[in-house]
Amino acid sequence: MEQMQIRKSRPGPKPDPTKAMIRAMFTDWSPRTFETYWSGHKLLGDLVRLGYITHEQKVEIAQEIHGRIDRPNGTFSVRRYERECGAAFLKVTGAYDSGHGNGPGVETEAVSTPPSAGSTPLEEQS
Repeated sequence: MEQMQIRKSRPGPKPDPTKAMIRAMFTDWSPRTFETYWSGHKLLGDLVRLGYITHEQKVEIAQEIHGRIDRPNGTFSVRRYERECGAAFLKVTGAYDSGHGNGPGVETEAVSTPPSAGSTPLEEQS
């Protein structure tokens, strides 16, 4: 009788294919640097998953962020990218009220429902 081999699955969550693809683009970064970048990237992705923005708007926001933080030689601060993504997340969701004086100075009004898909979310909140 032929014996069947049963392949055991590894414990834990399955690897994220998007994360693996982006990691392959930044092979010279340390794992810690990449995780900082990934943290910011996930914040923008969460806006899409939660229905606040479309994928196209996410790309526009990322381009706006890079336009502000990219250095003349083409590099950028991964830590600043993460902070800018966090500020964009808070601005779009309206989760931050600048009246309390304990944040980056993002002035927004609370948003109870996701904004319309017609314009850039950062423009809507301004």
